[in-house]
Amino acid sequence: MQKMLNILKTVCDKYDIVINTQKTVCMVVNPKCTSKLVCDNFPQFVLNQQLKYVTSFKYLGHVLMNNVSDTADNEREIRNMFMQCNVLVTRFKYCSSSVKRVLFRTYVLCLYNIALWTNFTATNLNKLKACYNKCIKKFFGFCRLDSMTQILIRLHLSSLDTLLHNARTSFDKQCSTSSNCLIQYLAQLMSYAGF
Repeated sequence: MQKMLNILKTVCDKYDIVINTQKTVCMVVNPKCTSKLVCDNFPQFVLNQQLKYVTSFKYLGHVLMNNVSDTADNEREIRNMFMQCNVLVTRFKYCSSSVKRVLFRTYVLCLYNIALWTNFTATNLNKLKACYNKCIKKFFGFCRLDSMTQILIRLHLSSLDTLLHNARTSFDKQCSTSSNCLIQYLAQLMSYAGF
């Protein structure tokens, strides 16, 4: 790893590229079974300065955890969905239903990273579903007791389960049909592993 970092530094110096060491960190992914833990003390890596070890890190909007859990990213998505919905309710409460549908799909349903979720609990998924349902009812002005199925049919919106399924299917298809041999290899490994 240190040799690879040295090569990176050499190339960056050659092309006058500055490395942001605040965004360059190390993470040790622990095995699920603690008896398979090989080492708990790892060498310090250096790239202009010593790189710090972290247990979680936000990369391209996705929260990565050293226990390979998607719980933190799920919670981030819930907070983001509520925040976006509240902004829309404040600014566009009196728009027509068709305009609200476009706004909702554009700003609340930016769930581009949910296809990467593989390790989360049913409780976390239920929290996200509840958040999704509350946001729809609040933004479109439905009563708390109204049937969610009827609301989704009336608004021509998908359920969260459908969104999650479509995102995974699309991601799998893109990986398996990619012309990049590395991505194809990773897609095969993921299918063998049952992801």
